[in-house]
Amino acid sequence: MKLVGENSPKIREYPHIVTLGTGRNIRWLVDVGNEPAAPEDQRVHSFYGPDAVDATGCVTATGRKIILNAVKATASGSASTTCIVWTPDECTYVLQDGNVIDGRTPPQGDPIYPEDYAANNVDIVSVRWVALPKGSEWPFLCVRLLDRNHVEITSGEPLMLGHFDELPVEGPGSELRRHLDEDGKLAAPAVFRGVNTAGIANGYTLLGPIQPNGCEVRVVEPWPSTVFAAAEAIAGKTLTKSLLQTIWRAVDPKNPDMNLVGALKAA
Repeated sequence: MKLVGENSPKIREYPHIVTLGTGRNIRWLVDVGNEPAAPEDQRVHSFYGPDAVDATGCVTATGRKIILNAVKATASGSASTTCIVWTPDECTYVLQDGNVIDGRTPPQGDPIYPEDYAANNVDIVSVRWVALPKGSEWPFLCVRLLDRNHVEITSGEPLMLGHFDELPVEGPGSELRRHLDEDGKLAAPAVFRGVNTAGIANGYTLLGPIQPNGCEVRVVEPWPSTVFAAAEAIAGKTLTKSLLQTIWRAVDPKNPDMNLVGALKAA
């Protein structure tokens, strides 16, 4: 949407809002402007206030405060946690009690209507992942090297690429018809929203690759003791030596045979 003037609202990729749900996150577009303007699209959240955007249309620090305060004000009446995604690697979770938590790995969110899926490729985070044993808090652990001194350990799940179980086949949600087999069941296409599909959950949810889910995040130094402590904290249980070795290979593939006993940080 082209910016007409410095006070005009602008629908943008960043920031946007993701509402976290059970098995489904919804991504909402954001309208930001210096003067009141009702959004033309019900899929858009609108925020405005003096100095919310600068002359180029960029959201200012004041604009960020306006958005954050508005989301916090409605948190207690919300049915889920809300995440404000400022940039590809910066976000703020607003909990239902109004508390906020800053994050570095924003959650993925689906467009609210399935007919919008084709126009919205998903962003894939480059991570290595490890399957956690049964009884763990999460099914997968994701490992990402941030720089030479920091590694990010996060909880992970299959990325949900599309949900087709809430809207009718005809009308809104008609994207579903393109993916039904002759028996009327959802058939997973080889590629959807720009990535390879990995399967179907609950009959009508397309799954993609393993990705961080933004629920548990630890940023630690790349030493075995700190990496293993973070991994076990996220898993919620003690992990076997062989699994810890696998996790360490995800951090440092060049040293797959490190002796785990007595591996300490150098003074």
